[in-house]
Amino acid sequence: MAKQFNVGDTVYFISSSVFVRKATVIRAADGFVTIKFDTNNGNDGKCYINNWNY
Repeated sequence: MAKQFNVGDTVYFISSSVFVRKATVIRAADGFVTIKFDTNNGNDGKCYINNWNY
């Protein structure tokens, strides 16, 4: 499987075409990526790190 994401890539999560969350790939290895959600303002809450299999 070809690598789809690189460290430093910006990704966006879109939910119901209303909520958009920006995140940055901080690690990509073995078919998994680790992302860190960016915060834009106080409404975004805390930053969380998640692992996603692509």
